[in-house]
Amino acid sequence: MFDWLKVLYSKLKPSPVLRYAGAYLFSVRMVTVSFGRVPAGFFVQCDPFIELPLESDDEKIGQAVLKSLKDFRAHLAAPDDFAAHRKKQILALGFGSERQMQRQALYCSVTLGPEGFKFEPTHNGGASGDSKGFQPNGSALTLPLSSSAAAIGAALRRSFSLCTTSLQPPVSTHATH
Repeated sequence: MFDWLKVLYSKLKPSPVLRYAGAYLFSVRMVTVSFGRVPAGFFVQCDPFIELPLESDDEKIGQAVLKSLKDFRAHLAAPDDFAAHRKKQILALGFGSERQMQRQALYCSVTLGPEGFKFEPTHNGGASGDSKGFQPNGSALTLPLSSSAAAIGAALRRSFSLCTTSLQPPVSTHATH
């Protein structure tokens, strides 16, 4: 009677488990963040916010990325007030407003899936207008699952160098010594 259902389920593959994190680059530091999926199905940034000086070596940067991915939450309760939640995050990043943060940042998303790591640089369209915010710019990098923390840190640094911005001057991807 339910043979058609067995056939249907046998053809479905379980969706891969993905973990999401992100990283911001500012003029003198970078910050990695974790994400959580709320019941409505979209993602929000959540702790930990790991701040690193630009002088950090690739190993330390990679460890921060791995920690943020490890702390991804597949099920996160939705904040009661998204605006207040985001304001708290902006303050945790050290800025007074989204606009102030947006004017100074580059952003990359990082995904960990069954095939490896994906780093997705973005275009910073600023804080107003039709192209505002961080949008993927189509220049993703991938690494295998076997990658070392140093390779992951180097890939994030390379991803930041592929970010574009409508703001001038763009932030540097390396510390000045």
